[in-house]
Amino acid sequence: MMYRFLIVDDEYYIRQHIRCCIPWEDYDFQYAGEASNVPQAMEFLEHNAVELILLDISMPGQSGMDLLKLLDEKKRPHVIILTGFATFEYAREALKYGVSDYLLKPIKPETLTAAITSLKAELDREGNRTKALLQLEWTSTVIEQETRRNFFRSLYTGHIPDRAEELLEAYGIRPSSRYLILILDTTSRNSRDRHNGQKQADRLAMNNCAEQLLASSCFYLINPDGYGRSVILLENSLAPLSGQELTTRLQASVSERFHLSLLSGYSISASGKAGDILAAYQNSLQFFWLRTIYGETIDISQVSMPSLPVLDSLSALNNRLRLDLSGKQETAVLHVLDRIFLLLKKHLFPIQALESEIVSLMGTAIHHAAEKHLDILCSEKDWNSLSCTELIQSGLRLEEIKETFTRLFSALLSAQESGDRHFIEEVVLQSQKIIDRDFAKACLSLNTIASELLVSPSYLSRSFTKIQGISLTAYITRCRMEHARDLLKNTDMSIAQISEQSGYSDLFYFSKRFKSFWGVPPSRYRLSGPSDGTGQGEE
Repeated sequence: MMYRFLIVDDEYYIRQHIRCCIPWEDYDFQYAGEASNVPQAMEFLEHNAVELILLDISMPGQSGMDLLKLLDEKKRPHVIILTGFATFEYAREALKYGVSDYLLKPIKPETLTAAITSLKAELDREGNRTKALLQLEWTSTVIEQETRRNFFRSLYTGHIPDRAEELLEAYGIRPSSRYLILILDTTSRNSRDRHNGQKQADRLAMNNCAEQLLASSCFYLINPDGYGRSVILLENSLAPLSGQELTTRLQASVSERFHLSLLSGYSISASGKAGDILAAYQNSLQFFWLRTIYGETIDISQVSMPSLPVLDSLSALNNRLRLDLSGKQETAVLHVLDRIFLLLKKHLFPIQALESEIVSLMGTAIHHAAEKHLDILCSEKDWNSLSCTELIQSGLRLEEIKETFTRLFSALLSAQESGDRHFIEEVVLQSQKIIDRDFAKACLSLNTIASELLVSPSYLSRSFTKIQGISLTAYITRCRMEHARDLLKNTDMSIAQISEQSGYSDLFYFSKRFKSFWGVPPSRYRLSGPSDGTGQGEE
């Protein structure tokens, strides 16, 4: 590290002698400037930081002692006093101001060298102590933040930790106050193409905008839930904005600055106690899912339980669907599906009622598959994998859920005509498209793909291996490894960034998988390429 120094002396030639008599930079010191009197020195120091001042103790007007008295004691640079024999005793008084050394004029190069060598060692020690303290402070802050995040993640999953009330108060949550609980996440026009690292960057941008918007608030906390969504706790009585006003302004900010859209849900807790905060979070989450499915602009007041005539209409349509399915009437089946989802969209069903209708559709599909002896949905042990709750919470919009069922019923009819083969090929094709689209997402797995295709994991796994000759997980790995290889060859991205953009949140695991697949670790591949040019990592 280079340390900057200022020379303060009223004699020009002495200043030049000090500046040029030794190779300062060889000792890690850099000339910053010079001054001939105290006012010039103070003006310079007001605009420039230095670690060392070489200061003449006796100057016309204000002396070196006057400058020492003017310097901020907490921010004072190290000072080496320059003095003649006539002012030697006077210079010694400067030692009480913490000067590092004093040198007799005329200044000898060897004396100056010894002084700055000793001073550099002291500056290095101070720098190391400062770094250590900053590192300790940073580590403590990180641990405190992560402990808080883990507490709230646990609370939002439904587990109220031990000493929850005590910890909430330690985090600034008052049990007697009510809180606005706001859940936020980002979307974009090409959200399916955004890799995990980009999603994290989008969420960070969203949080920064939220913090700027809430800067005037007396108290708020932002923590992630178990799915990475941001949850804002804002004391309701002190909140400058309502939940809707806050999301409207935040949406305008992230749209203008980052071209992102937001999904949100909000609710008010009955108190600041753990159970009430959890209940408010769950209510906010219901609202969040509704906006995910129906669109981010709907208001909770628009959602209501369906009337009896609407339920009767849906029941009749479900009966019609079963008949058309048995009669192999594909056009009629798809028309009925359109009418069912049109009713769901028009009447804005709450989550429980919506899930009930989706369960009915899934039941119709499973019943038909069993009746026609079509092994395309699931075996009994896999029924739990076809959770309609997971489908609703998957992030799909209502139109996308309809498309999912459209593919399913079309495949049922095709399988009825031509056996399993056509359906198997379609399932594998669709799963390949999902993998090619989403391989950079760390959460991508056999189960998530099966859930999106509404087939069982075991059926998907068998089908994929039968058609492709490799397992589905091996295909995911191959896509990720080929993408990582291309990034290593064609970009200057760090290996940590490449790991993230290839679907691996753990850098160590990524390096291990890369070496297993290509024969060399990623760092060596970047320098020399693979050992044999082929991947070895199929599972």
